[in-house]
Amino acid sequence: MEFNEFVMACGQALIFYAVYKLTRFILGFFELARDVNETGDNIKKYLNSIIHPVVSEKHGDVIYFFEEGTDKFIAQGRNDDEIVAALKARWGNHIFIIGQKHYMAGPEFKMQEITDPDEVGKLLADRVINRV
Repeated sequence: MEFNEFVMACGQALIFYAVYKLTRFILGFFELARDVNETGDNIKKYLNSIIHPVVSEKHGDVIYFFEEGTDKFIAQGRNDDEIVAALKARWGNHIFIIGQKHYMAGPEFKMQEITDPDEVGKLLADRVINRV
């Protein structure tokens, strides 16, 4: 084998290696994008499982919480303390949005006014990061 042929063979091997590495990089990028989409889907599912927009109804002296849109029963009580006790017993660290102006979040379920949407966003981010 002559020197020129050796240089050509090395050049072709180098090109083949570069194409191989580029292909692996591109495939890795697509795999990463797929993983990011799956993670995003998992976060959406998780948030949907812990966030409950609720409607409060009062019948007689009993207050009822129902999930908005599905009318799923959430809790009942004669006063706020009984509602909070029912939420603590059954719903752990879930978040309840009440009438788009207030929210209650476990574990303390203290009624909070939504004055800044970023406040609720920070709470949600904390729940996702810590999976509380």
